[in-house]
Amino acid sequence: MRCMGFKISELRKISEANFIKRKPPYQWAVEKAFYPPKHFLYYHLGGQRKILDGDNVYELTPGCVVFFVGGRKYVSPKPEGEYQAMNALFDVSPDDFYITGEALLSDQENYICIPFVSHLRKDSLFKLRFEEIIYCAMSSQPLNNLKAKFLLAEFLVELAKVNRRRDREIPAGVELAISLLEKYPEQSWTLDSLAERVNMSRANLTRNFCKITGKPVRQFHLDQKIKRASTIIRSNPGIRFKEVADILNFYDEYHFSKAFKQKTGISPREFKTEKKG
Repeated sequence: MRCMGFKISELRKISEANFIKRKPPYQWAVEKAFYPPKHFLYYHLGGQRKILDGDNVYELTPGCVVFFVGGRKYVSPKPEGEYQAMNALFDVSPDDFYITGEALLSDQENYICIPFVSHLRKDSLFKLRFEEIIYCAMSSQPLNNLKAKFLLAEFLVELAKVNRRRDREIPAGVELAISLLEKYPEQSWTLDSLAERVNMSRANLTRNFCKITGKPVRQFHLDQKIKRASTIIRSNPGIRFKEVADILNFYDEYHFSKAFKQKTGISPREFKTEKKG
């Protein structure tokens, strides 16, 4: 599988973002070759479309995300009907960009690799995240434009994680459960509520979740809460620990501090002092 890789820290900015809706009659005959001026993510929302990358033909269905490389040749056969999509063009340092024939995600030196086409579900959380990127990038407010860049970085990291999980044949329900716990650790998730949300039985979710992550759902959820707590404390030096406990739905400050120390080996206060130093 062809993948595109770069250092996520070298992501510079989103230069253009838009929603597109195309319908016949199309101006090209049978096929149209195009060379994107910049790298861009294409999120297919609806309709039938094909993309050719070299000798490979990709059928795009709702939920597909395509990573086009700037300057590379692609071919688009003439669609039979209308289609809708979202685009986000962005810049990265050319010195840190490469193409590989293997699907991989490297945690070393901040490198990330994305397959040319990622097949996501139509109702995926990724659609909402991509829409937020588009709206922020299209905003006239500079701070929203800056936010779009960080949202895109987060989107790419999560996309790489999803593809890595799928390489391990992770069930769709477990994949969604992991994503929900990572994205919304402040929610009061129970095994029953999570199983209902991802449309799996309690027993099936329990068995497969532990098999994939090596941890029970409750333990994984607590890990994500502590991880988010660390981020909140690091980003808000003046915040009180009671506020952190409230944000993340711990019973009280005592239970939060106890869980934090069990997970990290130090208390929230020691963690805060350590980060100041």
